[in-house]
Amino acid sequence: MNDFDQELGQTWKQQLPTSIQLKYEIFNFNHAAEILSQAFPLELSEITIALENFWISKKDILAGGGSESD
Repeated sequence: MNDFDQELGQTWKQQLPTSIQLKYEIFNFNHAAEILSQAFPLELSEITIALENFWISKKDILAGGGSESD
């Protein structure tokens, strides 16, 4: 991979806060982050807020109960 490709491959990091980058494994297909940031900044902000506030514990994932919830 040349320097130009490496630079392009990292531009999504400029669009997403570090808190999101540290919390999630991110894949940017077809420049989605760049497109969202330019064409839909409000929606990207809403997605970012939702991702920052989302939390699920290991206990929640491993708990039995079928389709029932607490």
